[in-house]
Amino acid sequence: VALGNLLRGLPFFYDQNLMPHPTGTFFNLLDLYALVCGFVSLSLLLLQACLFIQCKTLSRLRDRALRTAYLAGSLFILSFSLAWLGALFYIDGYAVVSIGDPNQALIPTAKEVIKGPGLWFRHYQQDAWGYIGPFLSILSVGIALQLARRQHPKIALVCNSVALMSVIFTLGFTLYPFVMPSMSV
Repeated sequence: VALGNLLRGLPFFYDQNLMPHPTGTFFNLLDLYALVCGFVSLSLLLLQACLFIQCKTLSRLRDRALRTAYLAGSLFILSFSLAWLGALFYIDGYAVVSIGDPNQALIPTAKEVIKGPGLWFRHYQQDAWGYIGPFLSILSVGIALQLARRQHPKIALVCNSVALMSVIFTLGFTLYPFVMPSMSV
């Protein structure tokens, strides 16, 4: 859920001493997009756990782990696709218009930032290499599920680990150059 809120922007502002002050409540952070992002994390980590259980156990428990892995993998592919496409086209993104004088101290309040729909998509338009992250995430989970079905859980675990890294790469690529954007632009 926290990663979804990073893409949406967190409700805070800086005062004259550059101290951040939160605005809003905890429940403002629990919108539909943030919950979908929570399902992305939950399903991918559940898949990792199921593949690990499949590596370490035998018989009925192993079969149950495989069935749960299919459910978690399917939920991941669906929720990740929704979250990534939502980040690109549905939620407001951010773009730096100007950073002020580079010979002065770089402070967050000196930057001019705009907020609007489709701004996260600019990164993918400017650098097509960014598509590797989402593509590899979905492909790695698909391969992991096929390997698990063929009783190769250790290789499936490695493939799912690649998917974990790809999701983190996708988040970082989409957010760049922001670390924690404020929705109080």
